[in-house]
Amino acid sequence: MTSFMVSAVLVLGVSAVGCGQQAEEVTTTDPIVIWAPNTLRTETIESLGGQFNSSKAINAVVEIIDSSVYEEKSIDKIAADDRPDIWIVPNDWIQDHKDKAIWVPANFIKSEETGGPKNTAEYFAKFLPFVQEDLLVNGSAIGSPGPVQTLVLYKNRNLFATALSTWQKNNRDATDAQKAEVKRILSNKLSTWADVKEAVKLITQRDGENISTAGIALGNSTNVEHADDIFHLLTMQQGGLITDAKNRVSLFENFITLPDGSQLKPGEETLKFLKSFSNPSSELYSWNASMANSREAFKAGQVAMIIDYPEFEEEIKQDNKRVSFDVVAVPQQYAESDPVNYAEYYVVLTTKATVNPAVTTNYALAITQKSNTTIFTKAINDSVSPFISVIENSGDEVKNQALTAKTVYKRKHNQFDVIIKDMINNVTVKGQNELQSLNNAADQITKLLQSED
Repeated sequence: MTSFMVSAVLVLGVSAVGCGQQAEEVTTTDPIVIWAPNTLRTETIESLGGQFNSSKAINAVVEIIDSSVYEEKSIDKIAADDRPDIWIVPNDWIQDHKDKAIWVPANFIKSEETGGPKNTAEYFAKFLPFVQEDLLVNGSAIGSPGPVQTLVLYKNRNLFATALSTWQKNNRDATDAQKAEVKRILSNKLSTWADVKEAVKLITQRDGENISTAGIALGNSTNVEHADDIFHLLTMQQGGLITDAKNRVSLFENFITLPDGSQLKPGEETLKFLKSFSNPSSELYSWNASMANSREAFKAGQVAMIIDYPEFEEEIKQDNKRVSFDVVAVPQQYAESDPVNYAEYYVVLTTKATVNPAVTTNYALAITQKSNTTIFTKAINDSVSPFISVIENSGDEVKNQALTAKTVYKRKHNQFDVIIKDMINNVTVKGQNELQSLNNAADQITKLLQSED
C-alpha cells in the first residue's frame, strides 16, 4: 500500500448546500482518507488535491491499494467505520456497495443566484447520459464520476502492411477493383465488423488448426481480455439490451424486431459471431484457447487486432516499444446507423466511514469538477472527461465514442462477469449450442439480479 499526504481546499464551481443548509468553509484537523486502486496513476490522484488554493486547507491522505485485494479490504474497513472517507471504485461495483455510500442529496448542489444549477440533478445533467442513468436516483446521486474509457480497436501496423504486401505480390493479375478493395481494407480504419472479417481473412496465417499469425483475438473468454464487455458491445450494436435495471432481469436472450419485420436474438447472433473466430472449419478462424493472452499476443506481434481499453496503450509502450500500432474507434455493426459503444468509468464515493459527511462530500465533488478534467483523466491513459461539453469539443473520434456509449447494470459484479464469460466459452470452446448457452446464462443472470443483497 502506498500512502502520501496532499493538501486541498474546496472550491467548487457551484456552491454546495448539505441537508438544506449552506455549507460553511471548514478547517478540520481530521484528514480525509482517499482510497484508490493501483490501476490509477498515484501521481494523478496526488496532484488532484493540490489544485485547490485557499487559506483554509483540508488535509487528505491518499492511499493506493493493490487492486487484487482492493474490494475485500475496503469492505472490511468501511464496515468497521475505519476508512476510507472517499472510495474510488469501478462503475460496475456501485450496485453492490450503494449501502456503504453517503449519497449526494437532491438539494446538495444549488447556486441559482449565480446562474448555476438549481439542484443536484441539474448539475448531473452536464454529465454523459450513462453517468446520469447509473448514478442518479430520484434526484440524489450515489457519487460523482471520474475518468471514462470506451472499448477501442488496436491495430498492428506491421502485420497489416505485411498482409497487404503479400497479397499484392501473390495477386498481380487481380482487377483494379479487387486491388483497391484489398488496399482499402488493409490501409484504412475498419469502420464495420464486415471490414474486420475481410481483414482477418487476409491477415491470418494458419496451418490446419495451428495459427502462426492471428487476424484478431476473438472467440473465447479464457485468453481474451474483457471478453464479457465485448459480448455486451456486440449485442447492443445489434439492437439488443443486456439487463433491465428497473425490473432486475436479463434481456440479452430476447428477440428484437428489425425494420423489415423479421426477428433475431442479438445475444445469439453475437455468440455465433464469436464462434466463427474459434471454429477451425470457419474461414474466419484466427484464435483458440491454446494461444497467449490477447494483450501478451499483441505485444509480441502475434495478433493483428484486439478489442481493449485505452489504458492498454501505456502497457504496450512500457513493455515493448518495438510494436507499431494504431488505436482507432471500435467497428460498428452497421455503417449507416447511429454508433453504439461500451464504456467503463470510475466513481468517487463518500463512504459511511467518514466522520464529516458534508465536508467529505464537498471534497469528492471538488476533485471531480470540470476544471480538474485534464488532471483526472491522466489517471488512466487516454481516458476522457464525463462532462459532455469537454468531449464535444475534443475533435477526437475515439474520445467521441463516449457520447454514444452505454454501460450495463450489474449486481454481484464478479459472479455476473463469470456467468457471461462461461457462456462464451461454452459455445466457442466446448461446442455448446448457442441458444442453449444463451438461455442458461440469462436464467442465471436474472436470478443473480433478483437475489437478496
